[in-house]
Amino acid sequence: MSNNPVDIHCHFFNVKFAFRELVEIAWRLAHGDYPYTKGDFRFSREAKKEVKPELDYLLKYVVSLLATAIQDAEHNYQFEQQCYRKGHWNFSAPLITVPLMMDIFFLLDDGSSLHKKNMLAGLPEEQQQRAFGATQVTHDVSDSFVDFAKTLKAEVLQTFEREHRTMNLAHPFPEKHTATTVIEKELDKVIKEFQHPAQETQQGVCRAMGTGVQMTRGFHKHLLELQDLQQKKPGTVMPFLAVDPRRTGINELVKELILPGIFKGIKLYPPLGYLPVHPDLYPIYQLCIEHNIPVTTHTSPGGMKTMCQTISTQSKKQDGTVETKKRHLDKPGEFFAEPNKWLEILQNNQFSDLRINFAHFGGSEAIKEYADFLKNGKKNYLVSANWSYQIIQMMIKFQNVYADFSYCPDQESIYNINTLIEHHPILKERLMFGSDFVMVMKESSMGGLENYFRHCAQMDPAILSTNAQRFLNLPLQPAHQG
Repeated sequence: MSNNPVDIHCHFFNVKFAFRELVEIAWRLAHGDYPYTKGDFRFSREAKKEVKPELDYLLKYVVSLLATAIQDAEHNYQFEQQCYRKGHWNFSAPLITVPLMMDIFFLLDDGSSLHKKNMLAGLPEEQQQRAFGATQVTHDVSDSFVDFAKTLKAEVLQTFEREHRTMNLAHPFPEKHTATTVIEKELDKVIKEFQHPAQETQQGVCRAMGTGVQMTRGFHKHLLELQDLQQKKPGTVMPFLAVDPRRTGINELVKELILPGIFKGIKLYPPLGYLPVHPDLYPIYQLCIEHNIPVTTHTSPGGMKTMCQTISTQSKKQDGTVETKKRHLDKPGEFFAEPNKWLEILQNNQFSDLRINFAHFGGSEAIKEYADFLKNGKKNYLVSANWSYQIIQMMIKFQNVYADFSYCPDQESIYNINTLIEHHPILKERLMFGSDFVMVMKESSMGGLENYFRHCAQMDPAILSTNAQRFLNLPLQPAHQG
């Protein structure tokens, strides 16, 4: 392996991915079939044509992507390579990108999936597949479903115009086109897919379409898009599969996509409503240990989070028993994302060698607070509660713990990170560069992706290259800039 720099944390999904999931979630909610169906799922029943209040957050998420993520995965890849080349990094080799998938389908699951999944477990396999929406994504599509999608499209466009959002696209739309016309064109492409499901099937079938794998439309399409990009750019695209333990058949999906090398690792996003000790994650951790698969997990208070203030969760205890508990949470995202929630996994001798990246390094605020504490001291500051501190302590105790500092693009953030490196030399070996593109494009005040690369250009080459290559288990060569 050459001394390629690495962006260990980026995203190449777009608004069409989010809109597909929005439509499917809203339709299932309208029929009482979310997140799993009651039986043989067909898009043939009438539904109320208004967006439920609990969908407002997801609707606004779709709108936020309209301002930044119109292009497909390949366009986003090319744009990131351009920004890297303009960022004064002085590496001769191309940038290795690690696009992390996102699975937002269970955003509104309050734990009802636990009951429905258990209820359906006793059914014959064929009925389970129909009930879970498994394997096939091209169910019968009625005119009422298409009309429902058009109604949601109108809601998205109205929300976009009402909030007067500006476009901050990687690739600006053509002249003589307004933002609304470009957006409407993209959403119409998705609706056309719904109207012609046979064409969806003809576009190619992912190797992961094994028996019993739940496939929602956005998730399925994003799998295909990243698989295609990885095949076109095998040396510089190493996608991570989004794993949510509530998605039926996810264990098989890991085997069928990661073991053959199509996807490089696993992306977990606990703030969407599950804990690292979810019982259905343990078989996946075992696969990661056996096959040296890296894991990236979200550890920042920001980003997507479950919309449920009351949620039932499952936890597997050390003695093997499974506890189901209903929780009332004021800040559910912060509860699920705390780094120390991983201690129970890493302190288990079976999984202590799990190679894990704590994405965002606890978040920019945690980095700043801990840097201020190290520089100036701070009376009555409970440093053990600081998420960056928690991650560093796990690095010290466990040899395969890493972190990336994605979504920290301003110069002050880089100063704060350097302060932490000065006080904790282990970071020179375990900290990694991440951009969080395309999400970083949502904040125009950050100056865009090219500025992100410029801010980081003078960092230690190991942080820009070698550490991530080690995390990815690539054949290692010394990092040097040339």
